[in-house]
Amino acid sequence: MTGKILGRLDVAHILENFLEGTGGPLDCDAFISVGKVADEHLKQIQRHVNLLSEEFPPEKAGQYGNDQGRDVIRRYIAELRCS
Repeated sequence: MTGKILGRLDVAHILENFLEGTGGPLDCDAFISVGKVADEHLKQIQRHVNLLSEEFPPEKAGQYGNDQGRDVIRRYIAELRCS
């Protein structure tokens, strides 16, 4: 992740890539740990995505979270794309 400040569409794209498995292996990790976001709402999304695997534990080894957690990410994507 570069020093770029991420806007709504950038965050939506990162989350989409994460769900689809098309992003780089560390893209989502970089977003939730060191990504610079444009506003407080994106910061809240960043924090929540970071905790989703605890809130919605994975059902299988190797997963980040369960279906409910992935649904939360889908809702964030829809919200960010419509804003």
